[in-house]
Order: sequence, then C-alpha cells, then structure tokens
Amino acid sequence: MAEVKVDDIETNHKVLVHEDLKDEPHPNYYAKGESFEAVSNEENASQLISFTRMFKIHKDDFKEITGFGELLSPSEPLLTYHNFIAAYWKLSLMYSKNDTYDFIVAYVGPTKSPKDFAKGALGPNAFHMQQAPPTIKGSVRFGSTVHGMFESLTDTDLAEMGTTVKVYVASGALKTHMLEKIFAKSECLYINVTLIVAKTYFNIDKFIGRAVGIDTGGNNEATLASVLRKEKHEKHDFVFTAGDSSKNDSVEFYVHRAILAKSSPTLASIFALKHSLMTDQLLVVSNENRIIFPFLTENDMKVILTFLYSGDVELPKFDSFAKVGRVLSLIVSKDNLLNIFKQWDQQMANFLLDLVRENKHEMLVLATIKALIAIYSAPYGALPLSKRIAVSILASKINEAECTGKELLVSDELKEITKKCSIDKQLASVMQFKYLYTGVKKEYI
Repeated sequence: MAEVKVDDIETNHKVLVHEDLKDEPHPNYYAKGESFEAVSNEENASQLISFTRMFKIHKDDFKEITGFGELLSPSEPLLTYHNFIAAYWKLSLMYSKNDTYDFIVAYVGPTKSPKDFAKGALGPNAFHMQQAPPTIKGSVRFGSTVHGMFESLTDTDLAEMGTTVKVYVASGALKTHMLEKIFAKSECLYINVTLIVAKTYFNIDKFIGRAVGIDTGGNNEATLASVLRKEKHEKHDFVFTAGDSSKNDSVEFYVHRAILAKSSPTLASIFALKHSLMTDQLLVVSNENRIIFPFLTENDMKVILTFLYSGDVELPKFDSFAKVGRVLSLIVSKDNLLNIFKQWDQQMANFLLDLVRENKHEMLVLATIKALIAIYSAPYGALPLSKRIAVSILASKINEAECTGKELLVSDELKEITKKCSIDKQLASVMQFKYLYTGVKKEYI
C-alpha cells in the first residue's frame, strides 16, 4: 500500500498525497511547443474558452472520510489561464447524506495559495484587483481508466451557489456504490473537470495602464538636464555623490536644495538640521553640503534625481531595483513610494507585452529573466503585474525548448547575468506554473 500523507489545512478538509502517484506521466497539451496563449479549435474561435484537466484520488484516501461534511481534495488546483491572466480553483469532494459526494469548485484567486503578507510586504504578490469571473459554466465526470483511456460513469453540470466567494457545486454527483465499480478497474478515482469562462475575462489591458509622472510640485526639466549632465549649475548649492570615492568610482551631481526639499520631506529636514539618518544607504557630510550614496551607481542616481526634479518615474537597471528602492524608501513619502513601484510595474509589464506583440521572441528570454531578477529583489508584492507576465512568458519559452529540442536563446549576456545573480527561486516559480498549466486542455467551444 502506498504511503499516505495527510495535511489538515482547514476544519474537515483533507488533502492526501500518495507517493506512488507523483511519478505518473503528466500530460502536456502544448507538446508541439505552442505558445501558452494558443487556444485549440481556433477554426471555431468564439467568446467562450473551456479548460479541462484530469485529476485523481487514490482509493485508500476515502478511508480517511469518517463523517458527513468532511472534504477530500486533489493536491493541485485547476488553473484557468489565458492572455497573462491566471485564475486558480480549488476542487473538493464533500461527503453528504444518502451516501453521496458533492463536488465543489471554489475560486482561490490569481495565485494558487493566497497567504498573509510577509512583514514589509507592499501588498499581495498577484493582481490584487482581480476578481473571479462573473459567472462560469462547467461540469464534472467521474470514472476510471482502462488501457490509458478514460471511461466516464457520470456527467454532472456545476451550479453556482449563492455565496460571496465564487463557489460552484455538483450536488450528489458521485454515489458511493459507483466507487466500487471504479475501484474494481482502477486504483484511483479519475475526475475530469471542465470550466467554461468568457474570453473577455482574460483582458490584461484592464490591469495595465500607461504610466504617467507624479506631481512633485515643480517643473524643472531644464535644470534637471543640467544636473544629469553633471554640470555645475550656477544656482547649485549641494552635492550628491554616487559611489565610493575611496575606490575612485564616485560621480558627483550638483543639485539644488530648494527644489529637492519640495519633493522630499526627508531631504528638507536634512538640509535644515544637517543631521544623518540611521542607515548606511546615505551619509550626510555636513561641513561640505554633501550627501554620499555609497551603493548607488551613476545610473541609479539619475533615476532618483529624475523623480525628485520632475516627478517622472524611470525604470532602474534590472539589478538595481533593490538599491534604488531602499534609497527612495528613505527620502520620499510612502504614497509616492507606492506610486513609484506601481509605475515600475506598469512600465516593465508594458515592455514585456510590447516584445510579445512585436514578435521579438529572440529578446524575450533575456528580458524575462532580467525582469524576474528585478521583481524578486523588490519588496514582496511590489511588482505583481510584471511577475505574472514574466513567469508565464518564460514558462512558455522553456516548454517550447523542451518540446522542440531547440535551445533557449542563451546569449553571452545572459550567461554573465546568471553567474552574478542566482535565479533558482525565479525558475522554481516558473517551472511550477509550467507544470500546472501544461496539463490543462484549453479550447474554444
């Protein structure tokens, strides 16, 4: 008998994982290397997309059900994904009266396992404004497999329950006496689930706008241009030094206290009181009218100065998000900081989508890996839009390479990046998404 692990994740709810099921073949409906945005039955394209996946529960798992109301779930959710929008659904069998099981499909959200935010998080690491589809249709079929072919004993439609959370139920869909017939042929109960979702739900544009600047109370473009050229403007009265002068890699910018004080309360206080902050990110040299930013590069400093002078938000280099973000968190208001991250998220998402729309596929692997390095270096929840897009693009590209035998477009630049930056966490997320998605059949109906 297979070893069974039981994890009580909520009252009366059991998820059981048999070790001998983990290594069973996993279907791949994109085995020809198609894009994850492709939809089968394209010749009959419509406004409805169906998502179908087979799940299974081992017969020994049912021994854990001892009373009415107890639930048994597959270990994985159903993922409905299209056009960079993901919706996860939790599936459950609930033992009810009259020796039957109700089948329950509940909307989880844009991530498979919502959890409390970590300390310091800026928000959920997903499309937090994403709601469940207004309505779906669906069905569930129970049966067994014989010689690799699924034989269905039941076919029941799902009906929406009147709850605040989107829940659909097939009441009494599985009779206990049917299990005897199924387990006579198979070690597992096979569950074939289909959800039908309107294509209009998968509209990435409603989540992504075009980023605009933030009003910092000034209009200093001409002065900013002079500052960024590192010129000694006639009215400059302070110096920002980026880098470590002891290592001869520092750069000086000649800045203006009056302008900076309007856009940064922290800098206004430093200018007035000549005090330092309890941080190593910026060092105040009071007798020189200078602040040293030892960890910033010239480009990092230009990103920060552009915002302080004009309110325009520019993307840092992919490996500078953490450095620039730490300094900005010290010198700008919380509202402005959140707005900056929001605009970074929009800009990065739009950049990746533009590469897809312009068919610049040779650039996508490098661009998505750079994006994921930036995303994972930022505070949790800071860049949810670009994370979803980057993960799904890279997962699709990896699947294409594995299925066609073509090498990923690995450049010398990418090799250098992966030497300097670990991408293990990013790839784990990408491969998990790839696994969950390739087992789902997506087609127009």
